[in-house]
Amino acid sequence: MQRHTGTRALAGFVLAGLLAGCGLFGTDPPTEARLRLDGTTGTGTVLVVSTNFLSQRQALFDADGLYRGDTLLVQLFEADTFNVVLPFEQTYDIRTFSQFFAHIRRLDPQGDSLRARLWIDGRLRSDQQPGTHQDSVLIVYNFRSRIIEPDDDNF
Repeated sequence: MQRHTGTRALAGFVLAGLLAGCGLFGTDPPTEARLRLDGTTGTGTVLVVSTNFLSQRQALFDADGLYRGDTLLVQLFEADTFNVVLPFEQTYDIRTFSQFFAHIRRLDPQGDSLRARLWIDGRLRSDQQPGTHQDSVLIVYNFRSRIIEPDDDNF
């Protein structure tokens, strides 16, 4: 009896592995990122986008060695910079690197509203607005990790 249980368990693991390889568990890499920028119609913004970059969280400590938060380090290898007018929407192919970076800055930091949303393969992954005393929004998406949002105090 025990021998059959082991065989069934092995068959179950093999079947699960085959199904995971076919993408039935939702593990296929994403293919597209859709960025939508909203705000006061006609407002100018500067948009920097990239799919070829490295990102890493960096812990911040005070003089006594106590943890005070973290910051996000990003190294862009390739990026495009655009002056865009709101509203703006664009879809990007992310099949090569399975990641997406966007930095959006208002040209008039005192006035106009800004809302940046990112969909990955049709699923909303980020919905952000600049915080108090900020004129920009940073969105960093990496496949197989949660959305990376900057610590507001250290951005």
